[in-house]
Amino acid sequence: MNAMDGRTFEHHIAKLLRRDGCTNVTVQGGHGDRGIDVSGLTADGRRLVVQCKRFAPYLNITSSDMQKFVGAAKVLHTAEVA
Repeated sequence: MNAMDGRTFEHHIAKLLRRDGCTNVTVQGGHGDRGIDVSGLTADGRRLVVQCKRFAPYLNITSSDMQKFVGAAKVLHTAEVA
């Protein structure tokens, strides 16, 4: 996974979601995605949204980043699982 570019990584995460029983999985990442890279439905039908982040020594994911994501997931995308 370390060798994947961002878009390939998003598609890989989508593939894992499908493997685990999610349906209607769509990769949305890119300009204007409103903070959501992958969306779908869980196996039991709940709306799921994902923001993909890969670890790198020079990157930090802050509490503020997480709060923005959860807010976008719940308010903008009406997600039940983020």
